[in-house]
Amino acid sequence: MLRDLGGACDDLTSAAMNSPIPDPFAQPPQIKPVRPAAVSDGTLDIDRCWAEISKATVEGVEVSLLDCDELELAGSIFSDVTFVDAPGTEVRAQNCRFEKCDLSGMSFASLRNCTFTSCKLLGLSVASGQISDVLFDQCALRFVNLRMATIGKVAFDSCPIDDLDLFDASASDVSFDGCRVTKLNADRLTAERVDFRYAVELAFTQITRLDGCLISSTQLPILMHALAVATGLRVDMGES
Repeated sequence: MLRDLGGACDDLTSAAMNSPIPDPFAQPPQIKPVRPAAVSDGTLDIDRCWAEISKATVEGVEVSLLDCDELELAGSIFSDVTFVDAPGTEVRAQNCRFEKCDLSGMSFASLRNCTFTSCKLLGLSVASGQISDVLFDQCALRFVNLRMATIGKVAFDSCPIDDLDLFDASASDVSFDGCRVTKLNADRLTAERVDFRYAVELAFTQITRLDGCLISSTQLPILMHALAVATGLRVDMGES
């Protein structure tokens, strides 16, 4: 009887390993067009520490977030814009496009239906926030804090990503095509359809489980040591 159960388990495992992989594995973000109605110089009209930029085109300026605790960005296009005095400001962005912008040090409570192209995103934080239908295209990301964030339909395309923290995050339909992903903390990550297959570099620092994630067979040898450590398996690195 035990042999029968063991054989059944082996059959189920084999079927799961060899089951067809849907294409695409991770559903891509659904990006809506952005149609601003006005041009803005980026000067904020701050009302009780709150400000917004709505349905505007902002280009080639610095936007100061000094004395602004909450910023709403909606239906706007930002091109070659630098946000300064960002630490301490909670930002919500919806239906926006960012091109060649410096958003370093910014903290977002939510990102919805946004595209980032060739942007600098050092120290970006969406910790405990929500990210949905977002594309990061050829952006530089470093020290990115997505701890305990809810992430859905997000694509990273050809991005160098150094030190990405996904601790206790919930991620579904996320892809990393053409990305170099180093120092990735996936501890307690809850994942569904997270596709790492086309990352040109992938290195984990912390792993609990990787259910719902997908890698390619060519990546497996590189990740073997990290996976062994995650399962508690000791590896004798000495010569035999």
